[in-house]
Amino acid sequence: MQRLFTVNKTVLSEFGHWSRPLPSLTQNRVRLTISKFAFTANNMTYAHAGGPPLNYWHFYDHLTLNPSQRFTSKQGVIPVWGFAEVTQSRNPAISEGTRFYGYYPMSNTIDFDPTKPSLHGFTSPRYDPALAAVYNTYMNTATDPFYTDPAGESAMMIFRPLFLTSFMLADYIERVTSNVEQVVLTSASR
Repeated sequence: MQRLFTVNKTVLSEFGHWSRPLPSLTQNRVRLTISKFAFTANNMTYAHAGGPPLNYWHFYDHLTLNPSQRFTSKQGVIPVWGFAEVTQSRNPAISEGTRFYGYYPMSNTIDFDPTKPSLHGFTSPRYDPALAAVYNTYMNTATDPFYTDPAGESAMMIFRPLFLTSFMLADYIERVTSNVEQVVLTSASR
């Protein structure tokens, strides 16, 4: 069974959970069991900015809807950064037992149809192609140069997304203008 934690997209204090049977794993797909994830102010930002233009809700809306209802349900799954192990693989390039760092739903398990599998990880296509590609990469912890020790996983789940965001913002500012003298950053954090 897949167990999901869901929230009302417009009233985040209304939450719940539900289970659904796992589908049969088809050719080239992998099933990962999510072992840990961070839930921080960053994730609440994803929830508050879940609609257009960032559309964070769209990353895992397919888990709460049947395909004909995509992106219309009032319930959503907040994305989180964490770690998961491949517990079942029908993809010859990805072995069972491999551990990946990436962007997951608040769930106990997730199935992906990997593209570009390699020794370093894989990419997952999304149901909404307009979503930011940076969230589609799953890194193999055995070959990830930033993964040094299982004891550092908790810090990695919190800080790696923030470092990535800071580089993306710096790149954006350089592309948009060359005469920035001061930048003020804000966050959902207190």
